[in-house]
Amino acid sequence: MLCKKLSIADMPDLVCENIFRQLDFRSLSTIPHLCKRFQNVFSALQLEIHLESITITIGSYCINIYMDPYNDWTMDIEYHQKDNGCLVRSGNSEKFLEDENSTRLFCDDFGRNVRNQKKPLKMLRLNLENEFENENDNAKLLGSLQSTLISRKPLLKVDELSISSTSISSILPCIDSKSLKKLAIEGSSDQIQDEITNIDEIVQLEQWANLEELVARDFFLRIPVKFLRHFSKIDVSLKSISAMDLCDLKNAILKSPSFVRFNIHYKYFKEEPSLYDILGPTCDNYNEMWIFEIPKTDKSILLVHYASRTFRFSKILSSSVEICQNKY
Repeated sequence: MLCKKLSIADMPDLVCENIFRQLDFRSLSTIPHLCKRFQNVFSALQLEIHLESITITIGSYCINIYMDPYNDWTMDIEYHQKDNGCLVRSGNSEKFLEDENSTRLFCDDFGRNVRNQKKPLKMLRLNLENEFENENDNAKLLGSLQSTLISRKPLLKVDELSISSTSISSILPCIDSKSLKKLAIEGSSDQIQDEITNIDEIVQLEQWANLEELVARDFFLRIPVKFLRHFSKIDVSLKSISAMDLCDLKNAILKSPSFVRFNIHYKYFKEEPSLYDILGPTCDNYNEMWIFEIPKTDKSILLVHYASRTFRFSKILSSSVEICQNKY
């Protein structure tokens, strides 16, 4: 009597589950690509892969996802869209899936990897290399990614989100508002420096209100400074700023126990009223520099206006005021 030849895919579910529970990150991330049955068993197990950070790069014909479990950026999966399907590359292996769509496969894999993630990701970065080349395709992909993230309950916890200006409105609301501490808004290499990004809707989000650090240097923002008061650190480019804006920020900073540093680059400065009318005389005869003592502390706030169209707020020891005057 002939015996049926068994393969690893014929193992009972219980055996598969016990094996999967012993696997490391690299092995677990490849399981869903082996066969449909392993994919179903893996999904049912609800295993946490313990991701540290994720970088997603979207090109014209390829989507890359880099997952860093132990500060190792060598782990990546590539999804190459072809005329009759999708080529998936992972490490040194590749598999062609006929009649499959790269966006759907990527979102399915991404959703599987983050579905059971409990601890916050240190970073989630979304990079659109073809931001203005395939806007319709990008909109579809962002919509799919948004649906994947918003379907997760609770929302994905992330410490730092690095994202392009065109995708921030889609992705930021899908991130847990209590865990997110830093937001970096990136521009594209194709983006002109003078482009104005209006983020009026974004600043109304709870995610924005809970942020501690903001970086947005690649373009000029149009944003009232009242939406910057609560930050501990900012490094941003603003379309315009006035002496009244600086006074507003100065007053907020003097009351803030968490303030660290503000770097504000600007294109236009509103001359009326003048800095000297609002902030008073400078503390140095040769430089535009003001020092404001923080009440009931040994600290002061130093404000310096640089010729490079930059205002910088920083915290210093009051005893080092003379040193600062000599330095600047």
